[in-house]
Amino acid sequence: MAAKLGDPATRRAAHDALPKVCRTGTHLMHFAESIEAFGGWGRGTRTAVGNWYNAKPATKLAYQLVKYQARDGWSNRDLLRLAHPQAASPAHDALYRWVVKGELVAPAPEGVALVEAFEAVKRASDVAEVVRLVRTHDLPREAVPTQWLTDARVWEALLERMPVGAMIRN
Repeated sequence: MAAKLGDPATRRAAHDALPKVCRTGTHLMHFAESIEAFGGWGRGTRTAVGNWYNAKPATKLAYQLVKYQARDGWSNRDLLRLAHPQAASPAHDALYRWVVKGELVAPAPEGVALVEAFEAVKRASDVAEVVRLVRTHDLPREAVPTQWLTDARVWEALLERMPVGAMIRN
């Protein structure tokens, strides 16, 4: 509400606080849904959302993009296309290109390994490959295709590093 309806100083403060308030991709997509309810996107919102993506180190951003692909009818592709940020690094550029166009540049810059593993697990044809990718790249459960989530070996690999909150939800 402050980001859309406040005076200019309040809107600026709300936009500046976005990375602290929206710690995950889910939070950012909830924010986008709220912005729509209060009248849509403006320049300040576009800049704040672009800054949210650019402020994260590429490895942490890759995790957010893989784990939180879509929520509330919003996807990272939607948000990036609305915010159109200038990439903070070659790795950010590669991540943005992957999200928006589905292209993963080769050779991929450092920080993009999780996305490469995510793409590989989607093509995996046996459980051993899925388990190896989960263990090697610490893939979150959301990155594992549904057909592999019925196998106990996959869950054993996922549970090794799964945060307690995610473990309880699952």
